[in-house]
Amino acid sequence: MSLFQEGEFTGHSGGQLKWKIECDALSTAEWDTLAAMIYEYEPQRFGEVVGIPRGGLPLARALEGYAT
Repeated sequence: MSLFQEGEFTGHSGGQLKWKIECDALSTAEWDTLAAMIYEYEPQRFGEVVGIPRGGLPLARALEGYAT
């Protein structure tokens, strides 16, 4: 499965997309790296992480370690 895909896709909102990122292709280590990047980039700290059930749970789990 390729991470970056071009084609005709329907987003969760129902809108049409010309590309998508296949997040199911990411490993746990890659989610952890993305969480570290977000933490370094975002100056506002957070106390809770809530993931969206349609694909947001792996990122939420990775970000939980940064919650204050």
